[in-house]
Amino acid sequence: MFRPIITGLVVWVLVSPAWAGQGCHHAGYGHYHGYGHPMGVPQARAQRPNAVEADAGFIEAGERLYQANCSLCHGERGLGNGPAARGLPVRPANLVAGVPWRSDGELASVIAQGRAPMPAWKGTLSERQIREVVSYLRVLAGEARKE
Repeated sequence: MFRPIITGLVVWVLVSPAWAGQGCHHAGYGHYHGYGHPMGVPQARAQRPNAVEADAGFIEAGERLYQANCSLCHGERGLGNGPAARGLPVRPANLVAGVPWRSDGELASVIAQGRAPMPAWKGTLSERQIREVVSYLRVLAGEARKE
């Protein structure tokens, strides 16, 4: 009586995208895209640390860049609730929740390459500016969690 149910469940587990490494890595934080790493970031790039030590000036520069380029969609405090978020086909990421789980290299790669509907910022922002934004995101996520 239970054999078909158990067999079906075993087959589902074996072919399920999540178990096969092709599905959602963590609900709401990205998907595997054949790179073996969440959000489609090559493993070597994801593990790359921030190349510059984040001092106050670096973080302030990141804040200015974030407010000018990212807050429209992600919101002033990174909650994914910016004024333009309503009109997008996919809700912008809640950075406060997602940033702590991501490496600096992963965040920099996603900012540089974009992720629909977010545009690629490579070419608009320099590698240093992208790293400044990553440093600010770390502060933003840390400050928001303390509130």
